[in-house]
Amino acid sequence: MSVNCGNKNFKRISLALTENTILAIEDFFYLINRGYKRNRSLDFVTARYKLGRLERFLLYRSIFDYKTSRIRRKKMVDHREIRNKELLIDGFNVLSTIQSSLFRDVLVRGTDKIVRDLAAYSRKIKVSKYLLTSLLCLLSYISKVSPRRILIVFDSQVSRSSSILFFAKYFSEKMGIVCEGRLEQKTDKYIIDHGKDYIIASSDSVIIDNVPLIFDLGGKIAEIISMESIIDLSELLEMDERCCYEKDLSS
Repeated sequence: MSVNCGNKNFKRISLALTENTILAIEDFFYLINRGYKRNRSLDFVTARYKLGRLERFLLYRSIFDYKTSRIRRKKMVDHREIRNKELLIDGFNVLSTIQSSLFRDVLVRGTDKIVRDLAAYSRKIKVSKYLLTSLLCLLSYISKVSPRRILIVFDSQVSRSSSILFFAKYFSEKMGIVCEGRLEQKTDKYIIDHGKDYIIASSDSVIIDNVPLIFDLGGKIAEIISMESIIDLSELLEMDERCCYEKDLSS
């Protein structure tokens, strides 16, 4: 299936979990929890199960060892904890997940319980009418959870990033949301440097590992838009709360 986007067609990103892929997921998870290097383990299961690029990307984006998953889960806050707090949003990261849910792309909930898109596998982020629709979905949700203030940070190197920043401020004002915005060359560094002052909305693993509190904003909105598109690998690997908090096979 393709989604028309301006002058180009965006091919929907779809993936069926075959028995072969599930075996690769289980083996990769096993290896990284036994202390084997992540990249070498990924190379091994890719070769053994003859994984395609998308399947490999799925594993890379969503499978983490018990210790990492447990630490990240402890950082996550519920939407009720956002009220009257300050929220820093990793702009293009969150909008990419929302846009993927609108396209009905496959999404994946990782072992750390964060929902991620696989859009980087086949398309670059670009400012379009679909991204603006994603922005409106984001702000509509924000208006309901009522943070005191939001700060949206966009990557300045993305073409027309100043336009999406303008619309973020414009629509926020119309919706009664206190919103500030920034363009940064290194959004991850900026967010990490200011992470202690905010609850952070991002699915970027580097950011998550370096800030104290995380809210899966993109994932929450994706659940509303296209719950059926989300593959839950945490559930597949039977990583319920007790499993994640009590086991640490890498220690």
